[in-house]
Amino acid sequence: MKNWFALAVASVMLMSATCASAQAEDYPGGKPVRIVVPSAPGSGGDSAARFFGEQLGKQLGGSFVIDNRTGAGGVIAANAVKAAPADGYTIFIGSNTPLVVTPLVMKNLRYDPIKDFTPLSGTTRGVTMISVQPNSSIKSLQELVAKAKNASEPLNAGAFTAGYQLALEWFANMAGIKVNVIPYKDSAMMYADVAGGRIDFVISDVVGGSAAIRGNLIRPLAMSAEKRHPDYPNVPTARESGFPDFVNYVWSSFVVRAETPAPIRKKLADALARIMDTDLARQYAKQNNTELLDLGPEDMRKFQLEEYERFKKVAHAAGITPQ
Repeated sequence: MKNWFALAVASVMLMSATCASAQAEDYPGGKPVRIVVPSAPGSGGDSAARFFGEQLGKQLGGSFVIDNRTGAGGVIAANAVKAAPADGYTIFIGSNTPLVVTPLVMKNLRYDPIKDFTPLSGTTRGVTMISVQPNSSIKSLQELVAKAKNASEPLNAGAFTAGYQLALEWFANMAGIKVNVIPYKDSAMMYADVAGGRIDFVISDVVGGSAAIRGNLIRPLAMSAEKRHPDYPNVPTARESGFPDFVNYVWSSFVVRAETPAPIRKKLADALARIMDTDLARQYAKQNNTELLDLGPEDMRKFQLEEYERFKKVAHAAGITPQ
């Protein structure tokens, strides 16, 4: 009886694996694949989704369409992906905010970024920067910290995702200052407010911030990378400005529901790996002031877990708990 049951189970597993392999061979077929983006059109995440989506269409055939689901720091988008069938026809391009930071600052999430999703590939990684109004008298990060220490009330600082909010709290804790973090739903209003003097400074990524620099809305004081950004050689790093431990990047990754058949995951991951290794992808990264995060499924999962532990320590040091 036991042998019969074991044979039956083995047969079912073999049939399932064979069926999944057959589905992967035909994937995506004539059915469109939806890439869910947690940010608005024109954002860095949206740009990456459109670039890689177009290239995936060329690699695999079929249509890869963009679905912008903004709000709640990526939670709305992540929940939309979790609610979709685990068949490879819904992909999430998540940043470090919904895939790492949000669980550290928000309670009662309906998704677990580790258990519910599995990575396909990294996409891009960009440096963050701290900026002020172009006409501000503050000329350096040290001067900003000095002003904060001498102010009668905490300075107002803008951030438009939970990841940036946590990075701000991290910097404030490191610098020994108090800041009043003002959360924004999008970067456009944040840049408008700092340009108009309604807030004192902001933290953002270079990808989105470059347009604000060109529009004379912000002036960067420091970059959070290990070395100076090639497009802004006159802007020092936070390390050079007296804060050697403030190294921070924003990144994004393609993930799918964890239950997605392995052959389909592999087909997508292999296609993304081929795209990464092209001059076109390298040119895209250079034009968008970012760098490729060329990590396959296993390495991306390892990187995600390392980032979670890093931000967990940051949250603990800053006294931040899920709200």
